[in-house]
Amino acid sequence: MADVILIDPPINGRNLRPQLGTLHLAAMLLQTGYNPVLIDFTVAEDPYGQLERLLRLSPICVGISTVIGPMIKGGLEVAAFVRSRQPTIPIVWGGVHPTTASETTITSPLVDAVCLGEGEVTFPQMVKAYQIGASLDNVPGVLFKRNSKVIQTPPRTEFFDLDQLPSLPYHLVDLARYRVEDISTIFFGLTGKSALSLETSRSCAYRCEYCVNAAKREKFRTMSTGKVLAHLSEIVKLGIDNITINDDNFFVDKPRAMEILGGIVANGWKIGIFVAVRSDTLKAFTEDEWCLVKKAGVGMFGIGVESGSNRVLESIRKAEHIEDTFQANQQLAAHGIRAWIHFLYGFPGEKLEDVRQTHAAMKRVLNENPYALVNLNRLIPNPGTPSFKKCVACGWPAPTTLDEWSRVIDDTRNRRPEYLDPEIERYWKEHFQGILFPAKSLAKTVPPITALLEAYLAKSWELWGRKGAHGTPLKILVFGAGRHTAWLETISRGSPCGPTVVEVVDDNADKIQATYWGKSVIVPAKADLSGVHLIVLSTYYSLNAMDKRCREIYGERVPIVNLYDGLPDGLNPNIP
Repeated sequence: MADVILIDPPINGRNLRPQLGTLHLAAMLLQTGYNPVLIDFTVAEDPYGQLERLLRLSPICVGISTVIGPMIKGGLEVAAFVRSRQPTIPIVWGGVHPTTASETTITSPLVDAVCLGEGEVTFPQMVKAYQIGASLDNVPGVLFKRNSKVIQTPPRTEFFDLDQLPSLPYHLVDLARYRVEDISTIFFGLTGKSALSLETSRSCAYRCEYCVNAAKREKFRTMSTGKVLAHLSEIVKLGIDNITINDDNFFVDKPRAMEILGGIVANGWKIGIFVAVRSDTLKAFTEDEWCLVKKAGVGMFGIGVESGSNRVLESIRKAEHIEDTFQANQQLAAHGIRAWIHFLYGFPGEKLEDVRQTHAAMKRVLNENPYALVNLNRLIPNPGTPSFKKCVACGWPAPTTLDEWSRVIDDTRNRRPEYLDPEIERYWKEHFQGILFPAKSLAKTVPPITALLEAYLAKSWELWGRKGAHGTPLKILVFGAGRHTAWLETISRGSPCGPTVVEVVDDNADKIQATYWGKSVIVPAKADLSGVHLIVLSTYYSLNAMDKRCREIYGERVPIVNLYDGLPDGLNPNIP
């Protein structure tokens, strides 16, 4: 019997690894005698059916974990489903966003309580209170409703000791559902088919203004080396190819980090590692440390640079300079380790000259390092951070409901937010093309799918991000079977986020020998549209003629979009 149902909500795509938040809660619940069930709506075969069957058993409560953006939308959909089936079962929300935006979270009729901050100790105590019919008043770190009145209990006075975390219950998840054909298409410095995450420290020693850590203000602490290696040993026994270390900054305590890497080498474990690091830390590595990093299996670093302007870096309290990034990047190039280097724009007070410097920095990074990819995103204000307050001061209307927060990422991408200078928006629209792509020499050794797919996802959310009923993958029919379809298949191969292609049709199907997505091309009249969510016109120069032909055959039964809608010119190298 399931005592507690833990939900990872549907999102635009699928999770690449089981989520640590729900795994941690499940471990703590098992330790206190409960039987949790985890449902990851992004990979489960029939998540709503599974949830409905479990709800019939009257569990103690349902927990939903979310961060900002689309995950909230998915969480609301699941919560509405729970409420419609079992109106009296408590729905508890937790995670970064419900903690930092607790006031707007608790006002939702689909939220009964919020587990504030770390949930490893708080949530099992909430479950116990629900089980015995006790009030939540005596559970620290909780926001809940009583008779339509919102009540907040005193905060917890101690932070969770990571060494008290039990072994993670991987037996509660179907690891096979997270495997991909080639993980290098997602983490381009890693190899194999599988990955799991591990958290070896929590919070951050820095307080960058835009980061959620500036809002949560939790104490930075680490897991002991012995405990980390014990968790890693369990992962290795599962036959997992890679680990992604989910620490905000694994190398803050560099002696501990090197001790962990040394333990990996000493145990003879062959496992790929992705880890986040600051530029100023990376540039200070000694030659011996670089040797250990490579020997331990670190295949990819994630580096949050944010801006190429030292003025902006100082204003957001980044505590490092762009020159640190250039030096770190040169070291990466010298040692042949991949890096995904992230930039942001849209900081309140950012000027046109600042983004020009960012653009120049991105190009320099690529020119000086054949193993680097760069990534550019617009600032999304995280509630409770200094940057959030500055954005509001610029006239940005902060979301006031959980539903509005679920749309905040799309809203700030689809229109210019008040904190973004119009000149800066125009600049990036003019210069966006090409900045996500790796240096030419990288294309020979690393598939460019990662950068291509990111640009594709960012610019064509209608095609890739939209979901079918109840979170089922989008099913599309591709109309046209020429070079554009071949390109689409190439960049989507191995993607965990793409739709399901059910048919590829072309009027000249009898002359086409090629197959796409393992399917033979058929004439349009033979296609079965039942279950198809979207028709994609796979053409560039003949769009009007193909659109007319498609509507002649299928009418208006299914929405029709153009493959290149919203994409910058030049994304497909096959188009002159």
